[in-house]
Amino acid sequence: MIKSKNIKKSLVFMLVFTSIFINAQEISKWQPLASPLFSDFKEIQFISSDSAFISGKQLLVLKGDICKKFPQQPPCEISAMSAVSSDCIFVSNNTSYQNSDLYHWNGKKWQQIYNPMANNISDMFFTDSKNGLLVSYGEIAQMINGNWYPIKPPNNRGIHKVTQTKEKELVVLTAGKGIYIKRMNKWIAIKHSQNTRHLSKIKGKIFTTGYNFLGVIQSDSLKILSKDSIWSSILSISQTEKGTLIGVGLQGKIVEFSKGELSTIESSTKQDLKQIINHNNQLWCIGNEGTLLINSDKKKVGEPITWKGF
Repeated sequence: MIKSKNIKKSLVFMLVFTSIFINAQEISKWQPLASPLFSDFKEIQFISSDSAFISGKQLLVLKGDICKKFPQQPPCEISAMSAVSSDCIFVSNNTSYQNSDLYHWNGKKWQQIYNPMANNISDMFFTDSKNGLLVSYGEIAQMINGNWYPIKPPNNRGIHKVTQTKEKELVVLTAGKGIYIKRMNKWIAIKHSQNTRHLSKIKGKIFTTGYNFLGVIQSDSLKILSKDSIWSSILSISQTEKGTLIGVGLQGKIVEFSKGELSTIESSTKQDLKQIINHNNQLWCIGNEGTLLINSDKKKVGEPITWKGF
């Protein structure tokens, strides 16, 4: 009987140890990458399996894990960017007249192109050199085959973000009025989304963060996944291969949300983290003061998660 109890204890210990070891293996390791600039980053957009552009006061190009200044800098300080390929990049600035100049990189040089917006461009989304979207304060314009066409906005509020669903439906985040989706040429207000501050498109789904909540759009409504005050400081979210949602935000805050459980990850940086993105099952994060982080398996298996900035 005593021998049987000892065997059971040994089995329990082995199961617990194995579980801890497997979980430790699954935890992502985060390391900083060297940056040629110490200014604030805004966006990172991948154009291939190992290449990306990073926008800030200047344009950076990321190849593998090496980040350098783009040799041909745009003739403006970037406020919004859409990187399609190494031969097709759109950027805009904010002028002193509260509007924007729009530039296109064609692989050889930057060219200023016609901007149909009367106000500052707040976001843009292009699929190629002749098709894309611009949004600003109470304005939406769509380029189709090189020609611009106005789209009546859902209201006269500022539009912070534009994207598309997997069904190619237009999605916009408006100031104070929440999220709208254009279906069958009609704007549909997403219920319960008025307090949304940020949205992220992840694997075809639209996730949102706002005042004290994390949510996901389902049909014409916002489903709340988590309620906690920490979500108010989260600026961007992404998802791991195993489905865990990772959020980053103000003063280096990092959170994980998995199977209904919310946890905070210790971060050694106090810089604001602006964006996190999963590209080919590799997580990247950018932020202020040249912060560039990558999750890496170069460290020994079983080490706890660490986040470092500089």
